[in-house]
Amino acid sequence: MAKICSLLWFVAVAALLPASAAPRGITADFGVLSGTRDMAWQDCVGADHPGILLRPANLAQLKLAHDELGFRFIRFHGIFSDDMAAYREVDGKPVYAFDKIDAVYDAILKTGMKPFVEIGFMPSDLASETRTIFYWKANGSPPKDWGKWSAFITAFARHLETRFGAAEVQSWRFEVWNEPNLDGFWTGGNQATYFKLYDSTVGALKAVDAALKVGGPSTAGAAWVPEFLAHAKAAGVPIDFVTTHRS
Repeated sequence: MAKICSLLWFVAVAALLPASAAPRGITADFGVLSGTRDMAWQDCVGADHPGILLRPANLAQLKLAHDELGFRFIRFHGIFSDDMAAYREVDGKPVYAFDKIDAVYDAILKTGMKPFVEIGFMPSDLASETRTIFYWKANGSPPKDWGKWSAFITAFARHLETRFGAAEVQSWRFEVWNEPNLDGFWTGGNQATYFKLYDSTVGALKAVDAALKVGGPSTAGAAWVPEFLAHAKAAGVPIDFVTTHRS
């Protein structure tokens, strides 16, 4: 009896529903606007870490994002993580190898987009701590030797301009780290140590080419922005753009 009652209830409710309406077309003419159209979202898109950017499917999707959505820059984590093999030490002496980074940037440029270079994470041979995050082992610690870090960044910038041309690299952006106000991404979320990292990094990049565009603090939730600007002014270090992340 319960099954019969349930069936009758379903039939009764169905009878009260309106018949299917005919398909309705909606058109939007972006040539006719009532106000300013903000296309800031087209500036940059994110894409995990460089290990996935050489996959044909990922590159095809990236090109589609550029061609159909108009994205100009791509930002991703871990250009200096160990799987990219850019830095290692042999008997305490730095050895640089940028061929894997070159392959990623070559692939990005072929899609029509440009790199939004996130400076990080710390190569394990240069790191002052051993803790890592993510399956690709991102190390969020300061360098054990600030002189070696500065020399590494200098070599990186010189290599990019030699490999891709100064004019091309000047059109990119260099952002110092990722969300350093969060423990795990940066050593205890330490602000003073991040400012030291920014000063060292921007100094090394600008020493190679003053026209390179460098910015930060790349924090989560708009943190540290006033302090970052105040620090840069007091320390006399350049900032070409300010970045933060909001959910």
